[in-house]
Amino acid sequence: MSTEVETSDERIARADPHSGEIVGEVAKSLAHREGIWHATIHVWILDDLGRLIFQHRSPAKEHYPDQWDVSVGGHLRHDEDGTREVAEELGVEVNLDQMDFVGIATIDSPLPGGRDREKPRVYVWRSGRSLDSFAFADGEVVGLASVTLEDLERLLGGARVPATVFDGVSSQPGSLAPDDLVTLPTAYWTLLRGALYQS
Repeated sequence: MSTEVETSDERIARADPHSGEIVGEVAKSLAHREGIWHATIHVWILDDLGRLIFQHRSPAKEHYPDQWDVSVGGHLRHDEDGTREVAEELGVEVNLDQMDFVGIATIDSPLPGGRDREKPRVYVWRSGRSLDSFAFADGEVVGLASVTLEDLERLLGGARVPATVFDGVSSQPGSLAPDDLVTLPTAYWTLLRGALYQS
C-alpha cells in the first residue's frame, strides 16, 4: 500500500446523520468536499498495562498529518465491519466480538476545501498486548504512544503528560500535549471515558 492513503475515488459507507446507520455509498472525495455524513470505525486500544494507545499519523496523510489520533481509525466500506483497519494499521487480526462497543459518535469538523462529517462506531479493545508488539509497516502510522488513564484526564484538561512512545523499533519516554492531538468533540470524549473506566 502506498504511504499516501487518501484515495480520492474510494467508495465508502454513507451514514444517516441522526442514527448513524449505513444508508448507501459515496465517494470519499465527494463526502469530504461536500460534507456528506459517512461511517467510520474508531478502535481505542488499552495495552497490557491498561494504558490508552494513541497513533501518530503519517506526515503523508492528507488530513491531520503528523498528529496523534485514535489508536485505529478508518472509513468503512459498505459491506464491512472495519476490523480490516486494525490489521492494516497495526498488523494485528482482531474480531469485533473481542472488543467492547461504546456507541456511535458524531464528528463534524472543517477540512481544507470541505468538511468532515463522520458517524464513527467507537470500540474499546482491552488487548493485553505490549505497546511494542504492534507493527506498522504500511506507512499510515509512524508511531504509537501510551498514557495512563489518570494522565488522559490531565491531557484532556489541557496539560502535557508523560507517555511511552514506540517508533516501530524501540520504546522511549516522551510526552503528549493537547495541541498534538486531532481535535475530537467533548461529547465524544465523554462517551469514550465512560467505557474506559468500566472494569
